[in-house]
Amino acid sequence: MVRLDFRGKVAFVTGVSAGMGAATARGFAVAGAAVAGVDTAKRQSALQLSSARGAPGPVRV
Repeated sequence: MVRLDFRGKVAFVTGVSAGMGAATARGFAVAGAAVAGVDTAKRQSALQLSSARGAPGPVRV
């Protein structure tokens, strides 16, 4: 398995409330990136990204 290191990088992800956007945001957070996520469903976005908060990178909605 390939391990990606995004420490010191920022990932801006759209559509983070569900599906591919949520999975992408979590993946970047786990890889150490600071994640800025946006979606029209802000409450759902916050719930989805809260699961990535234990990851090395900071997560913002």
